[in-house]
Amino acid sequence: MMRFQQGIRVTCSDPHGLVQLLAEWDAGQASSDVMGYIGTRLLADRDEPGCFLILAEFAEVDGDLTPAE
Repeated sequence: MMRFQQGIRVTCSDPHGLVQLLAEWDAGQASSDVMGYIGTRLLADRDEPGCFLILAEFAEVDGDLTPAE
């Protein structure tokens, strides 16, 4: 099975708001027609307060669609 992971680096002064936004995005992905989304991880930078890395993981579910698509 092919997998794809996307990393997004963000700066945010409201980590609780960021977690809420990701939870809403996760719920939206769960109800979409193309179900390649596996999950999201939010990592905080220990050396740079307010800096986060979002890792979203996808997998192939249809031979005609790659995880990146």
